[in-house]
Amino acid sequence: MSTAMRLQWNIRVLQRHDPAITTIVDQFTYAVLYRYEEDRWVKRGVEGSMFVYTRTDPPIHGFCILNREGAGNFVQPLRRGDEMEVTDDYIIYRPVDVGLGEGV
Repeated sequence: MSTAMRLQWNIRVLQRHDPAITTIVDQFTYAVLYRYEEDRWVKRGVEGSMFVYTRTDPPIHGFCILNREGAGNFVQPLRRGDEMEVTDDYIIYRPVDVGLGEGV
C-alpha cells in the first residue's frame, strides 16, 4: 500500500470515531499511555497507533491512541494553555485543567 493510500485509510478510520477530523498531522506506529501518580509513571492500559490531527470544529487540534489493549481509545483535544514536552523518547502532556500529566 502506498503512503498516500495508507494516509487516506487512516483518516477514514479516525473519522469513524470523529467525523470532524480532516488531516493527520503526524502519526506513530506504537505508543503507550502512562499517568503520573504518586511520584511514578503508571501504565493506563492504552497501547496502539497514535495520531495527531486537525478538525473542522473546535477544538481544532487533538491526538488519539487507537487502543489495541482494550475497548477504549484515548482521545485528547488540544487547547490553549495545555502543556506539552517532547523528548527523543517521550511526549509528556499536561491538560490546562488537570494537575497531573499524561505521558506517551
